[in-house]
Amino acid sequence: MNLKNKNINFLNHSDLNFKIPGKRLIIQSNKSNLFKNIYSYNKNELDEPFTKIFYETFKNKRGTGYWNCKLKIRYFLGLF
Repeated sequence: MNLKNKNINFLNHSDLNFKIPGKRLIIQSNKSNLFKNIYSYNKNELDEPFTKIFYETFKNKRGTGYWNCKLKIRYFLGLF
């Protein structure tokens, strides 16, 4: 199934504890041919305004990727 023309994007956040599984997830996402764009980042690759606004989420050991992805999408859409 090829959904690339449906404009579906994949966003992944990985920290050092999830680095290898995160890379595997990106490879699988590319092979699936489901996504028009695939984005993967870690804390060091986030822009400074974003990290300043949402610095509290980086203090958590769990859920940081989930919350950062969710916040990053809303940030990109101009909802903040």
